[in-house]
Amino acid sequence: MDHRRSPSDRRPPSGSRPQGERAAPVAGAVAVDLAVVHDDLVRLLGPIVVDLQLEVVEALVHAVGGGVRLVVMIDRLPGRGGVRLEDCARVSRRLTAQLDGQAPAPPHGIPNDYELEVSSPGMTRLLRHKADLLRFVGVTARVAILVDGQKTTVTGVITAVGDDTLTLRTEVAAAKKGAKISAKRLQEGLRELRLADVVQMRLDPTMAEWQKLGERLAAEAAAAGLADEPADGDEGEWDDGDPDQEWNDDDLDGDDPTDAEEDEN
Repeated sequence: MDHRRSPSDRRPPSGSRPQGERAAPVAGAVAVDLAVVHDDLVRLLGPIVVDLQLEVVEALVHAVGGGVRLVVMIDRLPGRGGVRLEDCARVSRRLTAQLDGQAPAPPHGIPNDYELEVSSPGMTRLLRHKADLLRFVGVTARVAILVDGQKTTVTGVITAVGDDTLTLRTEVAAAKKGAKISAKRLQEGLRELRLADVVQMRLDPTMAEWQKLGERLAAEAAAAGLADEPADGDEGEWDDGDPDQEWNDDDLDGDDPTDAEEDEN
């Protein structure tokens, strides 16, 4: 679900800039502080998602010319199934109404020249806290950890979640699934990570896991009476994200919600 301002409303491009920095002023443009824009975006989203019983998984801000691209990824709360197209449409309409009703005051607000994208988190969903891990037990995740100043990535099936630990079944054990292996060999395939060492976590499911997860979420929605929820007059459908989305290891570098992006023109 995209919302794009009319090209006639756009200011002259100001070029790209490093993360978190303010754009250098150019004729006809206003400097934009991406960190401030991100904070305002999260502030505006809060009451909207609470009212709709949704949650914000990621909120990203990219510099585009003299304006910004706002990327919002939402999900339904645990036990309510997966996010649907109408959920994205509702958030987009409500947020757009608020943005268009604001008096522009950069860098302390979101500029008039904005593009808004609201979507599901997709297959490589960000896992932010323990509740997310518990929700996706049995699904493969990719976890970046930092130990003694060294960052490494561990991939495995989420097997157990403790108070301060996460256990993954890595490829050592997964490759032997269905075969007769010793308890010692199986134990070697289990990796316990300290949550305090985690830099970032994302789902990285196999297609079989993704299909099974979709079936489980559909069952949750049906049990909650949400499977056929009307979409303000629009017919909705399940939004499972992009199954062809490629993994980018750069996504594990941190949680900086702001980014500079080259203008397409």
